[in-house]
Amino acid sequence: MIYTLFGQIENKFGNTLIFKILDVGLEIQVIDASHFSYKEKYLLYIVDYIKDENVTLFGFENELERTIFKYLISLNGIGPQSARTILKNIDPNRLISFIQEGKVHELEKISGIGNKASRIISDLKGKISDIYVTDVRYQEAYDVLISMGYDPKIANKTINELEEGMETGAAIIEAIRRIKLG
Repeated sequence: MIYTLFGQIENKFGNTLIFKILDVGLEIQVIDASHFSYKEKYLLYIVDYIKDENVTLFGFENELERTIFKYLISLNGIGPQSARTILKNIDPNRLISFIQEGKVHELEKISGIGNKASRIISDLKGKISDIYVTDVRYQEAYDVLISMGYDPKIANKTINELEEGMETGAAIIEAIRRIKLG
């Protein structure tokens, strides 16, 4: 399984990126290709989806989107395209909040969910109870800390205590320093 890829956008069409790593171009499906610029480098969180004999790579801008996508496609009746539509129409943190709070009517309004809302809540409420809803100043720094194995609540609290205006790298280093100091 592939967890992350770091590379450059060579081309894009629809919501498909041609992602170049060394001299290899990979076709990666994303939620919204307009978030990506040509010739820019990105770190993508990957889900490799295998159906029959086809392998499709789905790329996400952060760990939370990847996690929610995996939960959604694990549900009966929700495939990768429906999961992408859902994530395009609602922020993952709001989706988690709606599920945790059982807000069926709010979920029904989201394109791609409709009458599946109550089943999504019942099937995912227990599974996502351990996902901490974040509202952090430095989302990329938060994602890096989580991928390094730091506790989401501690990472969220620490990053939100950092002063504004720091570069991402500096924010990561400072957050790690503060976490280690306890």
